[in-house]
Amino acid sequence: LSDWAPPDQFATWHVSLIEDFVRDGGGLLVGGLGWSYAQQGGPDGTAATIPYAGDLLGQPFGFAFTRDAFESPGNTPITLQAGQ
Repeated sequence: LSDWAPPDQFATWHVSLIEDFVRDGGGLLVGGLGWSYAQQGGPDGTAATIPYAGDLLGQPFGFAFTRDAFESPGNTPITLQAGQ
């Protein structure tokens, strides 16, 4: 999967499948270069108007790769959560 060109229906179909997989006990390892997406203007090089795929995937799990990457105050450590 390219973060710059996700498959059709990524946000509306694929993300929910992945979320269900993780909720049912599956693991998730995600990497991305959201800073370059925002910096270089997204897929068309003019403006990052299309949401970054890594952010769409991270939203249900509370993380993102572009601005405001974590939904917590800057002075609050982000801890790893133990699996169930």
